[in-house]
Amino acid sequence: VARDPRLQPPLIHHANLAYALIRLGQWTAAEPEAEAAVALDPANANGQYLLGFLLANRVDSRGQAAQHLRVAARQFPEAHLVLADMYSLQGAGQSAALELDEYRKATTEVNRRPR
Repeated sequence: VARDPRLQPPLIHHANLAYALIRLGQWTAAEPEAEAAVALDPANANGQYLLGFLLANRVDSRGQAAQHLRVAARQFPEAHLVLADMYSLQGAGQSAALELDEYRKATTEVNRRPR
């Protein structure tokens, strides 16, 4: 039976629910919501950041986490900090330092933009 697309929750609902579940410490429940947000719109930085954050905190999914966080970093420089932390935990100090440099560059660019 085909589902009516009008009955599907919009992307923002999945991303918001994932965020709320993360804040409540319910990371296992947050992951499918973040995955749904990314599935609905792979270019959406919110969903990519949330899913990347969740996966970065699982040892078995850090490769996938990096992919999602790189997409998110285009809009959210904080994704570089998550990557730096993840690389640091893996003992990849040089990669962590590169991510910190990327964060500094991105936040400097944001602060230079006219308001």
